[in-house]
Amino acid sequence: MSVYRKIDKSKVQFDFLATDYGFDNYYDEIKKLGGHVFLLPHKNLNQRNIVSIFKNVIHNGNYDYLHYHALSKWGICVPIANKKGIKTIIHSHATKLSSNTIKSVRNRIYYWIFLRHSYKRVAISPEAGKKLFLSKEYIYIPNMVNFDRFKFDEKNRRNIREQYSISKRTIVIGMVGRVSKQKNILFALKAFNYLIQRNDNYRLMIVGQKNVDNIDRNYYLKLLKYIENHNLSNRVIFTDMVLNVNEYYSAFDVFWMTSFFEGMPTSAIEAQANGLSLILSDRISRSTNITNNLKFLSIHNKDIERWSQITLQDTRRITNSMEFIRRSDFNTKHVISEWMSLYGFGSLGD
Repeated sequence: MSVYRKIDKSKVQFDFLATDYGFDNYYDEIKKLGGHVFLLPHKNLNQRNIVSIFKNVIHNGNYDYLHYHALSKWGICVPIANKKGIKTIIHSHATKLSSNTIKSVRNRIYYWIFLRHSYKRVAISPEAGKKLFLSKEYIYIPNMVNFDRFKFDEKNRRNIREQYSISKRTIVIGMVGRVSKQKNILFALKAFNYLIQRNDNYRLMIVGQKNVDNIDRNYYLKLLKYIENHNLSNRVIFTDMVLNVNEYYSAFDVFWMTSFFEGMPTSAIEAQANGLSLILSDRISRSTNITNNLKFLSIHNKDIERWSQITLQDTRRITNSMEFIRRSDFNTKHVISEWMSLYGFGSLGD
């Protein structure tokens, strides 16, 4: 959506085919921008229904490209597009095929399908490219974000903190992302519990959707059990999904990301745009570093104390973060130029 809002729609138009989880589908905005949205209810997400709706969409549309962004059973659509003469762009977003072993095997099989039918291969980080495409060539294009929306704002800081009854002097550790096992939030809770034994003036705020499926729901219940057992209920905040996530960064004092794997985590870039100090899992791409106001730490249990120590030492917010971003590959002009080149307008690297 960040790209779609900025791309030259007189030359390139997007339609969207996705699973409908009942939230945040941008339907009205896409329609206003000239695109169409085709949604498949997640309760009917089997291959027969995927193939049926995909064939119907491409039969009634006049598409030049299929831009495929997910490693999932949707991969069955790639050879169907190829047979119709639609060029396929495969976009790698993660540094792991799946958090589930069986799905990892399935997705590696899909990789060979992708390789045979792909017109271009794209990755949001060098690590994501190497993971999916192995030794094959790919184009590195980082994620694009409207960074101006994420600049620090004192009013947003005050409003969000008042909403959750957080005092001015309280130090807030922020995390942004869907509540799932991939995000390794249990490790974050352990590190936070260790931290507040040394300084109880901290809160942990986790901003993101809960209970998307049974696996995530069970993981969330496990987190709640840990919180209850360690008397953290009045110190840990789960916001669930919010539509104004950009405002939450200003309420944070430091940003944590404890994930087992990520491609190029947009939230870490957004946090840097806000000027925050970041502590990231050492599984995160080093390409994430824009402002140098971040550290990469191990997520082994023996390193829980280290996360606590670094957080206690440094919650410095920098004021010139946007200057760093404008000089980086993440600037809007560069990313949009690369995307336009994917569709034949200009040459990559211009």
